Amino acid sequence: MPYKVLYAGVLLTAVAGLVLSRKHWRRHVVPIGMLAYLTVVYVAYNAITRYRWEMEPYLLILAALALVTVWRQILPALARKAR
Repeated sequence: MPYKVLYAGVLLTAVAGLVLSRKHWRRHVVPIGMLAYLTVVYVAYNAITRYRWEMEPYLLILAALALVTVWRQILPALARKAR
């Protein structure tokens, strides 16, 4: 059960990273391409959830992208507020 909660958080953050990366999609073509490829393969072959482990690093990359993007927007606002 705790893994499902953790995975839901990673998945939601990765989706946010995917949305935020759409403007610069050429920089992030490898993780996005791997997610698309693995999704098509899993849908076609109806794979069990254990095969999702191959996708986990790419989800973490997109989740990190979302967190860094949000952090870069918050940090200047905090610096201005501190002045």
